[in-house]
Amino acid sequence: MSANQEIQLPTILDEEMEIVETTASLCSRPNQLAYIHRLPNEILAFIFELGLCSGVRALHKYLAISRAWRQLAFHTPRLWKDLCMLPPALIATYLDQTEHGLLDVRVQDERRLFEYLDPLSPHISRWKTCDIKVLAGCSYPRLFLPAPNLKALHLATRSEYACDWSPSVLSLRLFAGVTAELSDLALTAVFILFTHHIYTHLTKLRLHCLRFSLIHSIKGLFAVLETSSSLENLGLYCLTFELTAEKPDDVLPFVSLPHLRALGVEQNIDKPQMRSILSHLIIPTSSHLSFISHLGPPEDLRTILPRPSHTHPNLQMLSCIHQLAIRAEWPPYAAQDKCVLTGQASESNGDGFTIDLRVTWGSIVGMFSGIFSSLGEAFPMPHLDSLILHECYGNLHYALLADFLTRHPSINKITFAYCRESLIYFLITTNTGFCPRLRILAFTDCHLDEDRLMEFVKSRAEARYDSQSVAAAIPPLRHLAITNCPGITESTVAKLECYLNVQYLVTTHVHNALCHY
Repeated sequence: MSANQEIQLPTILDEEMEIVETTASLCSRPNQLAYIHRLPNEILAFIFELGLCSGVRALHKYLAISRAWRQLAFHTPRLWKDLCMLPPALIATYLDQTEHGLLDVRVQDERRLFEYLDPLSPHISRWKTCDIKVLAGCSYPRLFLPAPNLKALHLATRSEYACDWSPSVLSLRLFAGVTAELSDLALTAVFILFTHHIYTHLTKLRLHCLRFSLIHSIKGLFAVLETSSSLENLGLYCLTFELTAEKPDDVLPFVSLPHLRALGVEQNIDKPQMRSILSHLIIPTSSHLSFISHLGPPEDLRTILPRPSHTHPNLQMLSCIHQLAIRAEWPPYAAQDKCVLTGQASESNGDGFTIDLRVTWGSIVGMFSGIFSSLGEAFPMPHLDSLILHECYGNLHYALLADFLTRHPSINKITFAYCRESLIYFLITTNTGFCPRLRILAFTDCHLDEDRLMEFVKSRAEARYDSQSVAAAIPPLRHLAITNCPGITESTVAKLECYLNVQYLVTTHVHNALCHY
């Protein structure tokens, strides 16, 4: 080999190495130019965080995509804060990646709770949320350490109920009484004494499956509510009562919760006791309501709702109802009749309240009619102006509905959705005096007869006068909305338009679609 060849050989090798590196760089160029790689790291990390809602496995998938994504994930501690049912071998890795950030701890397998608490308890001062299932009657010394940054605590057992005469052993030293930041507390079949520090400064409190046999336990609950002036969300679900001496009505104070935004109640037994408790709560008219109850004969809405009071206004928003929706449901497996009442402040009427009443009946005939007959007494509705009837047939006695409409002359809008033809024509042919101020009538997916509808519209198309006051004119029916109603054609609409405004629409069938005119 000549001297010139010896000099040229390293040069050739360097050139070949440069070509290899350039080729590798060009092969990775399409990935680098992809739109996802042009996003700023802050936005991409936020997208990763949203994806973690599906579980920690999503994070492991991100790590396998590319080197850049792995580097980003390892430099974003908040992506590692959710310690939800990780294999114990990975807990140390997650803790290292979170650096000194706050942690979300969730363990739903109570049989392995000790296994998870061993590596997690040394970091209990960093816990932000704790959602765990515990074994009833079991002590967890790892939970007796202070948790100064804990904001949300959810404790549950698989027991049917927890009794006040046998409180959880956690009542004694849970978090050493140090939970200054705790604002969200949920207990399911876990009874913690109401004198415990975890009940202070709460904004959310939900109690599930607790059994009260001691009146001082209920007094303790009310003492907690009295001191929780910032409470925004209160849930009382499936509570039972075995009181043998004093009744709640005789000993409970009236408690005002001025900042409450939502009240949820589910009660299947011991309804009078729960009604008594609710009658002592004074909440804002803007609060959202949710009541669920299984009703059996002769129960109705009066069984679960407290009686209206002028001296101590409880659930006073029920006297401000301006829209009432009643929906009947037929579940595939209905063992009991169920009533679900939800209510919220009206968006269109600042001072009004909207109630949605869902009634599910299975084995008890006539329950729906019983609900209807008790509406006026369960909560008076002097300002009711809109009524929505959804699938109201079967057990409903039409005469009760007609009586309800007669007792509420303020109604000016009625919407029928998926209602039986016989119900509609009972109202418009046999009781033409109901709702004298009716201005808007809407039908959605109802079978209508052209001749009967035309006759009713004609009878309401002109202003009438109150028999008691000739000077007071009653406004006529002005608007008619018809959506997906067999029996009505465009020619029918043309005839109706001679008397009032008509909105006519034929669309594809979508169940539960109500006409909002």
